[in-house]
Amino acid sequence: MLRCTFLLSLLFVAACNAERLPTQRMFVQSINSGSAIDMMSQGQVYRVKLCGVDVAAKQDDRARKLLKKLTELADEEDKALVVVTVRSQGSTITAEVFAPTTNRDEEKSLNSELLAAGLARTSKENCPNQEAYQAIEQDAKERRVGLWGGR
Repeated sequence: MLRCTFLLSLLFVAACNAERLPTQRMFVQSINSGSAIDMMSQGQVYRVKLCGVDVAAKQDDRARKLLKKLTELADEEDKALVVVTVRSQGSTITAEVFAPTTNRDEEKSLNSELLAAGLARTSKENCPNQEAYQAIEQDAKERRVGLWGGR
């Protein structure tokens, strides 16, 4: 219970940090890989790379399936994903991406969900919520899921 409370508090801090960065709503065009999504905003297609996560090649297919599942609600209800830009260069954006849930007041971090499922490791790049991501990765290791246990 204490671990769950700790992780929730880290995600709350992460959400507060995210509010200070440029945010836009984008629509999924295709899932390019386990850590990159082609998305559209105002008629332009962008490659959005998920900040702070590195999907291992052997987990890429499972990561793509998880991203597809997480973004399906946005597709079904014509809702956009929330993209919090960390860096951008041309049509490539490195960002934290949030998907709607059935509870209209909540969103799920795609970055966090990949880590929690053990489908990705935290990367060395500078990401605003890196500490929260490292805690989520550590929890996945302790639960021995995905990369950390083969389940």
